[in-house]
Amino acid sequence: MNKHFVLVVFSLLLVGPFGAFSQVRLNAHVGNWIALSSYKGSMTEGAYASELHIDRIDRRIQNWSLYIRLSQPMTNSEGKVFDPARVKIRINNPNPPAPTLQEIGTNDTPIPLSFSDMPIIANSMTPLPVGGYYRQWNFTYDIIIDGGAYLEKVKSWQNYNMQLTFTLVDGEGKLVAESTTLGSFQVYPQDQLPVEPTYSIQINGSARDGVLEFRTLSDYVNGVSQNYFNGLTITSTTPYALQVKALTPNLTSVNNSLPVNAVNLRITDANGTLGGEVALSDQLQTVFNGINSNNLPRSFDMRYFTKPNDERMLQAKPDSYKTTLMYTLIPQ
Repeated sequence: MNKHFVLVVFSLLLVGPFGAFSQVRLNAHVGNWIALSSYKGSMTEGAYASELHIDRIDRRIQNWSLYIRLSQPMTNSEGKVFDPARVKIRINNPNPPAPTLQEIGTNDTPIPLSFSDMPIIANSMTPLPVGGYYRQWNFTYDIIIDGGAYLEKVKSWQNYNMQLTFTLVDGEGKLVAESTTLGSFQVYPQDQLPVEPTYSIQINGSARDGVLEFRTLSDYVNGVSQNYFNGLTITSTTPYALQVKALTPNLTSVNNSLPVNAVNLRITDANGTLGGEVALSDQLQTVFNGINSNNLPRSFDMRYFTKPNDERMLQAKPDSYKTTLMYTLIPQ
């Protein structure tokens, strides 16, 4: 069973006042009913949908992005709360004549739900088109719920609410359109309760919002680093692999970008006997392989850093750049 934790890195983003394009509307709504009847989990195709209505806009909207967030906790009438990290959303290719996900510049990697805006589409390569006639792009989304013994505690005939907000912004981060829809799902597994290993992964304290700062010429020449002691905690009763990926290929600002592999990550335990180092990438990478911790939490230090004399940094324009990292614990 995979465990995911999302870490926002370089999270300071300054944008101007929001505006809106009256000719672009976003309409989110519920698609197919979500039901979970097995401890193995479930995948519901087309559980949600969003329609993008484009009508006589007078200029191309470049580098637009579509975000999604969970608007409220997923609770039911019994007072039970469902963990959003156990639920993932996956975008599908839109109905033609809309552009494909590849043409837009995104993919169908499942993304864990969060109370923060998560990019489903980031800096689209296909602009919203100008023109004197109406267009409609229809996107559907699958909902994937993790399986596992944890479902026993949230088992109920009473429906859980799942209220999602879809937000469309332009290349400058200004609001174009937004829509919220309220769905529900039921959790009542009827097969045999599994006996499972224990896994958990947690980013601690200030490591949740990692920041690297370049302030002097020496920083650009020698590189910078930021250490987060005990920034990561892992619990596993089996051998495992720790993997990481950036959700975007670049660190981006409003007007500029840097390759995400300009930043490196090193993770080590307190005595330096276990850990690894990678350059960040938008592809999953294994940072290190670990043995089980006998159900006891094991802490690791995290270090983000850039290398000396990196021409990309020396030539970069001063700005605030960001990306989002996803950590994954894979049983071995």
